[in-house]
Amino acid sequence: MKKSTIAAAAAFSLLAGAASADIIEYNFYVGGDQEVPPNDSDATGAGQLLYDTDTQTFSIDLVIFGIELDDLLGVGPNSSPIHIHNAPAGSNGPIVIDLGFLDDFEDFGLGIRYSVSDQLFGGTYGDITSDPNDNQAALFAGELYVNVHTVDYASGEVRGQLVPAPGAAALLGLGGLVACRRRRA
Repeated sequence: MKKSTIAAAAAFSLLAGAASADIIEYNFYVGGDQEVPPNDSDATGAGQLLYDTDTQTFSIDLVIFGIELDDLLGVGPNSSPIHIHNAPAGSNGPIVIDLGFLDDFEDFGLGIRYSVSDQLFGGTYGDITSDPNDNQAALFAGELYVNVHTVDYASGEVRGQLVPAPGAAALLGLGGLVACRRRRA
């Protein structure tokens, strides 16, 4: 079999997989160095957001070390300590999803953990209302970040930009290519 035929078959398989991919994985690091402006917090953590393109729902799991539950009481906009904001890295932006209305942090070994599953990627959360389509566009453009507010850092102690996992980034690009080809047909 010719190399070009093998390459074409591999590309077709990848495109077919991208067209049927429903879940896109976003991994993120949170730290004070990601805040705008950066702060001197020693807190750090990591998380994952899974986004379902068919249902426009998400699940998120975040673990942070260096912050305790007592540090979160009654802080942040809407008295909620965790949000998804809309802005590219290096900029601050408005809250689009107030995660504090969906669940609470819990103790997790030497740190704290926040986890929710199958939530609509927009709607009304307290005083915050956003459109799932707008949030999806911002997510795909790399313009959403998670921010955690504490007593000592009311404007945000740790922040992390939502970045597609390496394989997911390729799927986003191919998904756009597939959508573009469908529009032309």
